[in-house]
Amino acid sequence: MTESIRWYSTTAALTTQEHDYVSVDQALEISRSYYARAANTYASAEEAISETMFGFSMDAKTFIEFCVNDATNISFRFETPRTTGSWLSRLGRSIVQVEKTLQDLASMETEVTAFFSSSPEGMARRLGG
Repeated sequence: MTESIRWYSTTAALTTQEHDYVSVDQALEISRSYYARAANTYASAEEAISETMFGFSMDAKTFIEFCVNDATNISFRFETPRTTGSWLSRLGRSIVQVEKTLQDLASMETEVTAFFSSSPEGMARRLGG
């Protein structure tokens, strides 16, 4: 289990802002705070993205990302380098990328907890990537 992982958010200028490392409990609290904004309306697309998109990263190439579109429509993305299989089988498929729509806060919390408690390969297997 990873003790701490860096978290990031998106600014109104649509750039990534990296924050300090957090524990799984802090990551769950961050997720809850973003989920609480599900019913909000925003003046611009940039404001909406900055208030609803965030993620957690093990390194520059392994991360999970959420965008809370509304309480029952949460975009989720996992990405990591592909490390299994021969070099030939990885050619052209060098990245595992899984995207899906989550239905609720509990699903978000499941993915956050799994990201902290799994290896990148284990997370990829779990998500079918």
